Amino acid sequence: MTAIESETCGMLGRLQFHVQAIIGFARICTGDVFEVSIRHGHQRWRTRGKTQPDRSQRWDQQPPIASIQILWNVPIQVRVLEIGFLRARCLSERQFDPAKFAAAHPQLVTMNLNNSGSLKLRLVVTWLPLLSSKIPSQSNSLNQKQLQAKENGFNNHASLSQQNSSTQR
Repeated sequence: MTAIESETCGMLGRLQFHVQAIIGFARICTGDVFEVSIRHGHQRWRTRGKTQPDRSQRWDQQPPIASIQILWNVPIQVRVLEIGFLRARCLSERQFDPAKFAAAHPQLVTMNLNNSGSLKLRLVVTWLPLLSSKIPSQSNSLNQKQLQAKENGFNNHASLSQQNSSTQR
């Protein structure tokens, strides 16, 4: 059963999360550090961003893009932490259904990080249906080998029948 599930998950494609920014007009100060982590089943991705003096944000990974393979019936968890001097405080943690992101165009997701909505995370989520796992499945390779064997057998049979007909003449 797991082989069927893994092949089905491979056909669902990938989701690409691009962290644009953490927005908060009066809430964000120079030197604030935030951590965004995305988890989907056994796949995990994490990046940290620091607010610069010009209010721009510099992320650990440039560009801050996570690409995860879609898993069947497993929610996507997005968690945002504010990193302080001695401790990290969880601002928000939300779960999303991966089926909601299956759209032809990229989707802008704005996630409130506090109750008043003055602090938000902006993500752009893109569904990439044609990019599946890089490892070809075993069943596909078996099917290709079987087709090649049939073609070779057909070609051998055709060449033998041509030889037999030429010798009979």
